[in-house]
Amino acid sequence: MNQPLKSIIVDDEVQAIELLSALLKNIPGVEVDKSFSSPLEAIDYLSKNKSDLIFLDVQMPDLSGIEFAKTISDLNIDSYVVFVTAHDQYLLDALRVHALDFLLKPVGVEELSEAVLRVQKRNRKDHISNLKNLFTANQRKKLRFNTRNGFVTFFEDEILFIKADGVYSLIHLINGKEVIISQNLGKIEEQLTIKELIKIHRSVIVNANYIFEINRGKKECILAIDADTYKLKLSLDGLKVIENFIC
Repeated sequence: MNQPLKSIIVDDEVQAIELLSALLKNIPGVEVDKSFSSPLEAIDYLSKNKSDLIFLDVQMPDLSGIEFAKTISDLNIDSYVVFVTAHDQYLLDALRVHALDFLLKPVGVEELSEAVLRVQKRNRKDHISNLKNLFTANQRKKLRFNTRNGFVTFFEDEILFIKADGVYSLIHLINGKEVIISQNLGKIEEQLTIKELIKIHRSVIVNANYIFEINRGKKECILAIDADTYKLKLSLDGLKVIENFIC
């Protein structure tokens, strides 16, 4: 049996370290030796101790994750780096420092398992090409919409649903916030690119990832996120779109 991958976690947020440590306990083939809230302390540790894998945040005091990765490379520290961050704008920088993977918070067990598996395969020649594929797959489009008082910006995948309201539209985000946009639903639909945002009624667009129940009799689509549910109108054409998406 192969030895578990020795790993460390570097993140300035203690809660983030605790969460990641808990997730990694559910993944075979990897064990967390140490965790650090200070990147400088982590570099000192790595200069004296072997670590196969580093789970690394990007935005940290004293030294950013990108600078950290460059530093250990300059010191010839041979560890694989997996960025775990809430800041996707650093993905291109991760490419430049040959990171193995780039995971966006909140990260799941499946994503971590895939990252660990890539380390276990230990094929450095594939690092850059794999990360370029990740770069394409993880690009997120940020939208900007005018409101009555100015404008708002958010990522497409943050949309839970959109409802037409005359010449305006109501956008409900997955964080619970709502905003009224000075555009009709058709104009908004033209700007959407991700396949998860589907039109289920002439006046409703939903994020299909959050569909919980379909009531054919009442012609309702029910979305669920955490403990909240939302009942939205559903047309026959919309039902077909949902069935095609899910199947």
